[in-house]
Amino acid sequence: MTLESIKEKYKDDFYYTERSRKHRYIYFHGNKKQKKELINLLKYAIEPYPKGNSQKYDSGGIVQTQELLFV
Repeated sequence: MTLESIKEKYKDDFYYTERSRKHRYIYFHGNKKQKKELINLLKYAIEPYPKGNSQKYDSGGIVQTQELLFV
């Protein structure tokens, strides 16, 4: 079904919202020539990895553990 056919069928009960695209992570195995050929065949633009800002977490706290497992 196409978007237009769904709009015709459901009329005012249908609405379409543009969403952000999913990330695609691809790693090619092969020699240098094969990888270059496969990258050139990609239909999507190559973008940098969307890594956010690094955060440091406090790991100096005391972790409570269960001392007695069985009675």
